[in-house]
Amino acid sequence: MRFLILITLFLSSSLSHAQMIEGRVLDFSNKEPIPYATITYGNAQGIITNDEGTFSINSLKNPDIILTISSLGYKTIDIPAKNLSEGPVLLQQQSIDLDEVFLSDKRLSGKEIIEHIESNYNFKLTKKRFFFRKSSLNTVDQFDIDVDRSTIAALNQALMDSITNSVSRQHDSYLEALGDFYGNYEKQKINLIKAADLYDPASETSITDLTKRVEDIFEKNVKKDSYFKIKSGIIGTKVESDDLKNDPKEDSLALKEVQKALEEREKEIADRRKNLKASTNSDIKDLLDKTFWKEDMTFNVFEKSNKYKFEVAGFTNIDGEVAYILNFEPKGNADFKGKMYVNTVDFGVYQIDFKNVKALKRFRLFGISQADNVYNGIMIYKKDATGLYNITYMEREAGENFGIERPLTVIEKNKHVAGRRKQNELDMDIAFKMSMVSKFQLVIYENKPVNDTEYSNVEEIENFDFQKFKKYNPDFWEGYNIIEPNTAIKAFTLSEE
Repeated sequence: MRFLILITLFLSSSLSHAQMIEGRVLDFSNKEPIPYATITYGNAQGIITNDEGTFSINSLKNPDIILTISSLGYKTIDIPAKNLSEGPVLLQQQSIDLDEVFLSDKRLSGKEIIEHIESNYNFKLTKKRFFFRKSSLNTVDQFDIDVDRSTIAALNQALMDSITNSVSRQHDSYLEALGDFYGNYEKQKINLIKAADLYDPASETSITDLTKRVEDIFEKNVKKDSYFKIKSGIIGTKVESDDLKNDPKEDSLALKEVQKALEEREKEIADRRKNLKASTNSDIKDLLDKTFWKEDMTFNVFEKSNKYKFEVAGFTNIDGEVAYILNFEPKGNADFKGKMYVNTVDFGVYQIDFKNVKALKRFRLFGISQADNVYNGIMIYKKDATGLYNITYMEREAGENFGIERPLTVIEKNKHVAGRRKQNELDMDIAFKMSMVSKFQLVIYENKPVNDTEYSNVEEIENFDFQKFKKYNPDFWEGYNIIEPNTAIKAFTLSEE
């Protein structure tokens, strides 16, 4: 009887509640995914495809409703939502052929775009519904320790191989937040509604655990009154043997420390929840501070336009207005290449895509290297009925490589041994390379004006629905439209502790 009741409830729920649909948008010619295409229906705003061209709608009550799918440079199409199950949506590229008179009368420069910033973009106070995702991707590309010589039997190549093989090669974490944003490019108040945290602390503890193993081996083999001379190339330091030994008081508190660790783990979620709002607010403010017209920012195509070559690659129609398709690349020693779509009349920017063509910074000394080798971004704006451009999507991806290639020698010496102070020696070669990339994505779903009084009266709320997951849980966002997670996020699973 209970089973029948559950089935009845399930069927009635399926019929009366909103449905989730999924789709994918591809280029008609080459079948490549089209990222950041816009899907609208009714009053819905802000639904876009992810970097794999996929999207989902979690709150669709009528499968017969018509979806409008558009992307800059492509022809807009209308399609019934129920037809998405038949296969991917294919968009055809759109271009406009204009005569030479038009080209000669409308010559575009970076300076003209900047000069129209104040009149083109919405700097008024507004209330925006937003979705924010932060992805942190850390990869150990190489970790090798080669033992050249060791007089301590336990410190051998087999141990070093076990150390390098035990280190987690991939450490990913993701944070997703949905909320209301009040303010403009200069000041903001944020109230979160929901947030999800996919974070694996276990992958960060492996190096600490392995370091402890090596220290234990040194402690068991060290002689009384010994000290260690550690050399890496021309750099050396001295470590007293007592520094490797545990304080007896610490040993006596071991059980209390274990209990404390368990309590701290329980507090971890509460602490991360408490700090999440502040960090999200800071990340969003940082994104807005990187809009293309800001001075002294890393993306300097407009500030240093004389270092770039601009080429009109074509024209397209955007919401009934003609826009340049403008490619840019370095003339010489500049950093970025990309594409932008610019209104031919008011010089408003609809979209900018850019990526670095070389490392922005490099450092190498004594076998230690570091390079800021990733800096990509996307900015998408939409022109409203008043003629002002509003931000609808921002993405920034920044990353670096870090490496160490050095010899390392550890020599045990004894202060009171006559004639032969050297007791043991370990000679190694270390090669370590790691890449770290952070990606920030911000989608704006709504944009409603507020006045100064309304902004001042906004109370920032600390409570919101926050959960930490061991694997991606799409049910958490049921009823809300977000950026569809890519394959890597969907595959996230917390490692066993």
